[in-house]
Amino acid sequence: MIRSIATNTVASDTLIKVACSGHHATTVHSRWSWLLYASLVGTVLVASMSHWLSAVHSQLSQAAITSTAIERGADGRNLANLDLATWSLEQWGMGNLVIVQFTLMCLCMLVAWYSVHAYQQKGQQKTQQNASFAASITRASWLILAAGILARIVLLGVEPYTSNDVDRYLFDGRIALTGLDPYQISHDDPALVELRAIWQPPAEHAAYPTLYPPLSLALFSIAASVGIDHAQWLWQFMLTCASIASLWLMFLLLKAHNKLVHLPLIALSPIVIIETGAALHVDAFSTLAIVAALYCWQRNKLVLTGICIGLGVLTKILPLVLLMPLVFANFSLRRAITLVASAIVTISLGYAITLALGLYPVGSIGVFFEKWRFAAPLFSLLTSLGTQAFIAALAGVTLSLIAIVGYLASRQQANAQKSVANNEQTQLSNDLVSACQLALFIPLFISPVLFPWYLMPLAALVALKPNLALLLILGVMPFTYEVLDQFVCCQIWQPAQWPVNLLAGAYLFALLSLIYAGVTRWKKQTITEGELSSPQKRFSC
Repeated sequence: MIRSIATNTVASDTLIKVACSGHHATTVHSRWSWLLYASLVGTVLVASMSHWLSAVHSQLSQAAITSTAIERGADGRNLANLDLATWSLEQWGMGNLVIVQFTLMCLCMLVAWYSVHAYQQKGQQKTQQNASFAASITRASWLILAAGILARIVLLGVEPYTSNDVDRYLFDGRIALTGLDPYQISHDDPALVELRAIWQPPAEHAAYPTLYPPLSLALFSIAASVGIDHAQWLWQFMLTCASIASLWLMFLLLKAHNKLVHLPLIALSPIVIIETGAALHVDAFSTLAIVAALYCWQRNKLVLTGICIGLGVLTKILPLVLLMPLVFANFSLRRAITLVASAIVTISLGYAITLALGLYPVGSIGVFFEKWRFAAPLFSLLTSLGTQAFIAALAGVTLSLIAIVGYLASRQQANAQKSVANNEQTQLSNDLVSACQLALFIPLFISPVLFPWYLMPLAALVALKPNLALLLILGVMPFTYEVLDQFVCCQIWQPAQWPVNLLAGAYLFALLSLIYAGVTRWKKQTITEGELSSPQKRFSC
């Protein structure tokens, strides 16, 4: 009887513990769910704020155009032709409003990421509930994916308010459709008087021919072919499809690597969402090319990987640097040659078709880098050293970073060789992802011009391996939009220095993080080699 009582007591205690743990898990799940739901709703709502910002921008721009010197205030801002609410917002600054939008979306993204990550950590601590936790993470991933797609779709119909590049895109496309060469003719050419009156390209671009590669020009032409009334809408739809495709491929990549916990970093990224749907930048296509290349690499499709990189280069030059880590990561010369050759053939074919159509695809890319300067703290610092010192320092920084890329990527070789031998998908190691991130960052780091939308490919790849330094750079970069305060109201392009200083601080943090990671890796490797060489370890059973 005593044994029976004891058995019943133990059983009761077990039931109580299970019930308590279940109650605790339900409480944690509820807290996590509401935090995630709030951040997802917040992302969609703040993204929808673009419609309102677009209307404010339109009214401010129109007031600036119609104003006269008498109607302007002492600082040159137009104080007439505005209702009281818009006047108040204009005084606060269009740039500040854009910064607030980016910051709010960034916070929502980080909260969603934290909530999923924290919930996963709870699941790992309770092994008996791993199955249910895994199912919850999967459901949450689909919810995040849906919210990311919705945040992109709600921007359809928004007029650009952070950049007028889309007007340049469409006008270049229209020039090509008329049979003229947009690489040789500038927008202020007398032959384009009638087209300028209809399409109204940006005045600040008037003196320069196009600088975009052939595939970009082809995409511009497709959008412009439907006419002035529908061209921008078609272009926006094309960009949205490209962004959703990038998101879907990243979802598949993260799922294959058991990293769906990081999905919010790409699904809810303000850089990706706003620069695609509200600013309408062509970088959405180059981002898609880079993500598609990594997806094909993971599936051991080297030729398709090279083709994706080639198509990316035909859209924007940045995807070319992705060849560097992927070549280093190959374990055989034949595979490396296959990858490079497929990319070169794709690029050559694109330029050959362009030349056959009577276009000379050089344009004003050299003039752009010669005349433009924006958000480039390293370039500004090095130019103060003099010409020879500038070249030497820039080469030293670049070669050092390339060496790090090669070292990190080469550590992928053994993993890739094993996967190919077993006819399996190749896992993208953290070292290879870091090498890809660094390779994409190098040209942006040393460039004399860095606009926020240039970071879109990095914003996509950060989900594969979250990097605090990279997240900081992505979070700081939108502060450069303060330049819109004077540009929207008065057409004065005068960037402030404080956002550049913030970006320089983020760069410094990234450099210190890279040094710390290298020292930590070296210490671990030294300890491991010491243990292996120890006689006690060598002969121990």
